[in-house]
Amino acid sequence: MMGNDTPYLSLNGQILKEHTHARQVHRVKITKRLAFLETPLSCELMARFLDCHPGAIADGRFKFKVYDDPGKAYALGDAIEHPPTQSWDESTHSYWLAPANAALPATGLSWEDARLFCEAVSRELSMRVRLPSEAEWEYACRAGAASVFHFGTDTASAPAHAWCCVNSGLEPKPSKHFAPNAWGLYDTVGNVWEWCQDKYSTAYYAVSPTEDPLCEEQTIVERVIRGGSSMNKAETCRSSHRYGLKPCVRDRFLGFRPIIEIS
Repeated sequence: MMGNDTPYLSLNGQILKEHTHARQVHRVKITKRLAFLETPLSCELMARFLDCHPGAIADGRFKFKVYDDPGKAYALGDAIEHPPTQSWDESTHSYWLAPANAALPATGLSWEDARLFCEAVSRELSMRVRLPSEAEWEYACRAGAASVFHFGTDTASAPAHAWCCVNSGLEPKPSKHFAPNAWGLYDTVGNVWEWCQDKYSTAYYAVSPTEDPLCEEQTIVERVIRGGSSMNKAETCRSSHRYGLKPCVRDRFLGFRPIIEIS
């Protein structure tokens, strides 16, 4: 069952509901056999990829922002309502290749970068490597759980299961610090947002097919991101929480988790 219509408590005791467009609970059937990377793609793996596939992903720039107030509700890329204390441009290649960053998720990746990565690895392995659909991502995140979070219903327990603004220092962290979900996947929520294959539509749940849904509406530009990040509040760790960004966006708290279709 995809989506959530169960009210939940925020850390400060407010009774909240899921966004209207994610509140419509509907049954989804995943028909493909899939293998998910157990963590978001790491800088170490990106460094190996660049060594094996020089030029496959051009060097880019992304905004490196430092915040210092975990009490605020930061939005991805938000530099207006809550400006960072420090901000500078970082080279994507330099960031991924830095030995000190090896265990960190590979961030600064646009949706287009993720697509190029998957296409190159698909050719190398002679298998289909791609981004998960939004439905596949939520199915894997929930790992059989129907609760608000894959680890239960209590928002107060989120900092014991995921990196969010109250425990991260507003920094991305190495994966595998917290226990995995029931299917062995780490950091499906918190730490870094993860790109999905779908276009982002707030109306899609109402028209979504039952089997292997994938929004490819031609008039939509934004792509789905899932999971929340180290700069977001604990409530963002909901399995059903969804957001969208233009596919060219690069951000310090934005990465991806490739999957393989198994024939």
